[in-house]
This record gives sequence, structure tokens and C-alpha cells, in this order.
Amino acid sequence: NRNLEINISVIPLKDLKGNYKINVSLAESHIVDSQMLSDGSTSEDYEFENALRDMITPWDGQSLGTDLKENNIIFKTYSYTLPQDENLWKPENMKVISFVTGGEESDLRPVINASESNIIN
Repeated sequence: NRNLEINISVIPLKDLKGNYKINVSLAESHIVDSQMLSDGSTSEDYEFENALRDMITPWDGQSLGTDLKENNIIFKTYSYTLPQDENLWKPENMKVISFVTGGEESDLRPVINASESNIIN
């Protein structure tokens, strides 16, 4: 089964004013492929770590609302199906990365917290 159910809870530790968003992504490590090196040569067996595979939310995040209240827990659930190609998408090497951005300044979206979890423990 390559179906994921991703449950995330956001717990503000203090009252927060502004517009906040959550971003959820999938990353994979231990991907071996060719890579051009800084000296111009090519490594045929370069190991990539934490390669972004997909964004589950829109690239600029999904709204958590404005003016978050201390200890008011926000629950988010996402469903995702990994592509069938087990040579390219190996769940044992993948993790979900989530991060919250936002604040009072709408043009700046600093990351205020982040977490990651392996898909398979």
C-alpha cells in the first residue's frame, strides 16, 4: 500500500498576530545518480540527501488563519499516494517535512517552526 495519511497538529505556544500558513512536503534521501561536481567532473554515483519529491500543500502554503491563540490546537490531515515506481520512490528513504510560516508582515514569510517524520519507522 503506497497511500499515506499525514496528520499534523499545530500548537501555538503564545498568541500570534498575523497570517500563518503550513507547508507540507515529501523528501527522499539515498538517491544515487550522476552529478556534476564543482571541478567540472561528473560523479556517476553521487548520493543525494533530502531531495524534494513533492509539495503536498501549495508551494506558498495552506492558510492556518490569522491571529492564532495560545494552546488552540489546529489539526490538519493530508492524503497522498506515492507513485508506483518503487525504484524511484522508496518509502523507507522518505520523510514528511512540515513547516509553519507567517507573521504580521505579509511580504516576509519567515519559518517559525518545522518538523519531520520518517514515512516508515
